[in-house]
Amino acid sequence: MKPNHQYEPIQTKYTLCKGIEDLYPYEIELPAPPPAEQIINYGLPPDEQVFQRVVIPKEIKALNNLPREAAFAAIERSLEMTAFVEKMWFKFTFGEWQYINGRALHISPTYWFYLNFWKLDAGLPKFRYDLDNFVTDLWEFMWWDYIVQPSPVCFGEIQATMRKAGKTYKAMAKAYKRIISKREAMGCIQSKSDEDARDAFNVKMVRPVLNLPFFFVPFQANSTIPKGEGYRFEPKSSKGDKDKNRINPDEYLFSSIEYRSSGETAADGPKWYIHITDEDGKVPNVNVWERHRVVIPALTQEEEIYGKELTTTTVEEMDKGGGALFCYKWRMSDRNPDKPIADRTVDERGKTSSGLWPWFCPSRCAVVWDKFGCAIPEKPTKEQEKWLKEVKKDPQYNIGGRERIKNKIASLKSQRDKFSEMRKFPEEIRDMFMSVSGFCHFDLGILNDRLKYFAMGYPPEMADKMAFGNLAWKGGIFGGEVEFNATSQEQAKFWISYLPREEHANKWRIEDGKKIPANWHKFSAGADAFKFDTEDVINKSKMSKGSLTIYAEYDITIDRPDMNPMDYVTDDICVEYLWREDSMTVDDLCEDYLKACIFYGCKLFPEKNNPEVVSYFKRHGFERYLEFDREWKSAADGVFLQQKGGAGANTDSKSIQSMFKVVQRYVKEKGMRCKFYRTLEQLKHVAPDDMNPYDLFVSLATCLRVVQEFNPIRLKEEDVAEDISDLIGGFSASTPYGNVGRENDYGTDY
Repeated sequence: MKPNHQYEPIQTKYTLCKGIEDLYPYEIELPAPPPAEQIINYGLPPDEQVFQRVVIPKEIKALNNLPREAAFAAIERSLEMTAFVEKMWFKFTFGEWQYINGRALHISPTYWFYLNFWKLDAGLPKFRYDLDNFVTDLWEFMWWDYIVQPSPVCFGEIQATMRKAGKTYKAMAKAYKRIISKREAMGCIQSKSDEDARDAFNVKMVRPVLNLPFFFVPFQANSTIPKGEGYRFEPKSSKGDKDKNRINPDEYLFSSIEYRSSGETAADGPKWYIHITDEDGKVPNVNVWERHRVVIPALTQEEEIYGKELTTTTVEEMDKGGGALFCYKWRMSDRNPDKPIADRTVDERGKTSSGLWPWFCPSRCAVVWDKFGCAIPEKPTKEQEKWLKEVKKDPQYNIGGRERIKNKIASLKSQRDKFSEMRKFPEEIRDMFMSVSGFCHFDLGILNDRLKYFAMGYPPEMADKMAFGNLAWKGGIFGGEVEFNATSQEQAKFWISYLPREEHANKWRIEDGKKIPANWHKFSAGADAFKFDTEDVINKSKMSKGSLTIYAEYDITIDRPDMNPMDYVTDDICVEYLWREDSMTVDDLCEDYLKACIFYGCKLFPEKNNPEVVSYFKRHGFERYLEFDREWKSAADGVFLQQKGGAGANTDSKSIQSMFKVVQRYVKEKGMRCKFYRTLEQLKHVAPDDMNPYDLFVSLATCLRVVQEFNPIRLKEEDVAEDISDLIGGFSASTPYGNVGRENDYGTDY
């Protein structure tokens, strides 16, 4: 029989993840298809071509009730049953083709196994594909089987999904199939806690395995339900065991798959053929990036990739736990080779900084399907509407996935609930990383909107608006002039949106033999220094870091009043410093602070709880670079600011209240143009009684207190600029600092 004229030509080349923002697409070429007449559903009208599952003969089903060796013996006595089992193993290895609604689709080996045999809590999985972005289950398993697993430069996948997308079941099926396909292979599962790993293994691996036909379950040391920490596909070790004499040792795989604790080093040691990290974004007390770094060597053999990692998480509750680190892990998995070199996380071979490759399915492609299992992301066709209305009795039969999600979000009253729903059903990758904290002290809408913009780091359009580097003494002369040296973003202590021109940097005057910063009126700095304590030494993942924030006062010569404030580079944060190295001392940190203050010609307002900063500046003769705390006082002739104690910011309850007040104002007025996403991320979680982990909040808040509260007194000081040129910033093409950004009469700025 010739194929129906409505059948489409067989396609073997696809672009996966097509049109997904912030995700570089994958090009795939499938194995050659068999002749059309050998493809399942050939000869049927397209309207009748739905996915066909394997039908196991009742004779073979009955063998599941026999001892394993007896079942295999029965198979060997029947040519028909032997042929059936061999056919199953052929498809287990090579997959199959089916005509679905007139289109020949390849069911890759792992997807074939998953669809036909991996029983979920609601039964066998449903066949799902899409023809929009090529991102749903059919394509995901193709990608796993034909791109990720064979790749010599990819250590595995990283995936975040909407809720109830079956990501753990799919990961378990991938892991199990991989383990039983190789001798002497080991697999491991970790999750957000020890209990979660055990539960995930018992519910989403053991139960599906119990429902497998016997020919897909290797001989094992375990009983039907494994005891201990996993499956052992090897002989029992006990003496006198009957199986030991019945089964030839050559019949055993000597492979295993187990679960382990969630700790960073729990998976260290063995050589893993597959490693699962489930719910990576929800781990509360483990550094998931460090855990990943521990696992990578265990996936290698003789400097070549041996095993694969499966990193998965839902995006529902990624707040203070592993969310930020998972986000970093995701950013380090970006395959885009077209990014600027400084922002690129992939080499010329396609190997990413994490070693993983990302996968993302927009929620619009995973909400509603037609009778063939095809996603309906946009408005349904007339045929789809008819089926949804008459067969599925769907009250939303005339709208697709995108509109359904949009309507659901719009129906929610609180902003918090809206953000939560957007994360549960992300349309974009950036939606995944929005916070839904129980309570945020700042405008969460502004923070989330701005952080969505930075979800994958700095976008290409900001490549000319940021500089990354370190500060050094010119000629190595301590206390002299300072120069900026550009580096990669990862190596940079200083992230900068606005550099002073060379002739306007290092501005000071001498009074009584002491240097006094000459740019105090246009730059202000705040800082928080780390301390050394027992916890720091024991748990390096929780070490606080040194932080510094510098604010550039509004400069009309650079940012004209007729400009869009979103394009301003002054009247905003211009420097962010967040750094700590294992060998770094407090003096090293203070030296960095001093370099920054000299370079920008500004005063520093450090937090007083660590006196080392003030002591360091005084010890080296730079006490005039320190800012003093002040408070408002009433007098007969009015209200005035009065110095309050020594140099540095107080941390009493009144001062803390001021810190949150000034940051609230900053977020409201300038949050949508802030260029420093690490600072914004910390603002989502900080609280008055929980400030210690949020170093950038402290440095920002102390800096803003000077800007917002001390201006009246600062403007009355005697050391005012004598010339308009002292008020001018920017940096020029002739400087060693580079030339990017907007040109004006006075230089170039970021």
